[in-house]
Amino acid sequence: MLARRNRTAALATLAAGLVAVVLARLAVGSDGPLSAGLGTAIVLAFFGLGTLPLALVGEGRNGLAWAVLGMGYVLRILVGVVVYAIAVSSDAIDRRAVGLTVIGCAIVWLNTQVFLGLRRKGRPTLEV
Repeated sequence: MLARRNRTAALATLAAGLVAVVLARLAVGSDGPLSAGLGTAIVLAFFGLGTLPLALVGEGRNGLAWAVLGMGYVLRILVGVVVYAIAVSSDAIDRRAVGLTVIGCAIVWLNTQVFLGLRRKGRPTLEV
């Protein structure tokens, strides 16, 4: 079930990234599509690799799983910041396009996960 939710969230994020590529082309010019594509790739890599530590550790070792999950999160943050810092130092990358794409794609990923989580078995998890 987690794989299906991640796949759906990845497809929704990819669609949002394609919209961002078109909008960045219109707003920024020739640097926009590459910048928006980089922002989309950063979000897909960050969230897509988020469940990998838990899958590697497996079930039954809760303490180790939480430690690996925490270290994996810190590592993903550091790698994302380094990739962003290296990329924006280039003249071919527009910082605003990357930043806005990362924000937009992250919102799409998280909202897709929440929506699919609440629709579990046709019944919402929370009664509102």
